[in-house]
Amino acid sequence: MSVRAFTALKNLLLDLGYTGVFVFVDEFESIARLSPKNEQATLNSIRHLMDQNSDGLCMLFGCAPEVWQDVMSEYHAFSERIGQEVALRPLTAENLTELVEDYLQRERTTTDSGRAVRPFTEESLELILQRSQGNIRQVLSVCSRMLDEAATEDQTEISTEFAQELF
Repeated sequence: MSVRAFTALKNLLLDLGYTGVFVFVDEFESIARLSPKNEQATLNSIRHLMDQNSDGLCMLFGCAPEVWQDVMSEYHAFSERIGQEVALRPLTAENLTELVEDYLQRERTTTDSGRAVRPFTEESLELILQRSQGNIRQVLSVCSRMLDEAATEDQTEISTEFAQELF
């Protein structure tokens, strides 16, 4: 019944002039926490949804690589319907610096004529990159925590030593 309802909604949107419906499914790796029976049922439901909506529907799944590989190898009926896979690469040191700089710049109230990643030192960013293994979510979480802790402790610099204490 839900597939029919979704299909009707998609067709209504297409009739109204939309070119397609995009469904973003993030944290798809949570499917691995389901019982095997429920995991199979969920994948079959998604497969059925895709089969019934081969035109005008684009689905994008965000998933941890290890879970995605398991799903693709175990559920061929589902994997056959996946048109393209894109693996995200870990951040490089340059990417990390740009990311932190951009996030900090959004909240700065004054123009910083010094280092754009201040209060982080280049060395502390190297440590963050190593510990996060280049995972963007982890980088942002760790940096946010460090900024909060630095503010609490009236630290003007997030050094390697300060970062190590928080790790």
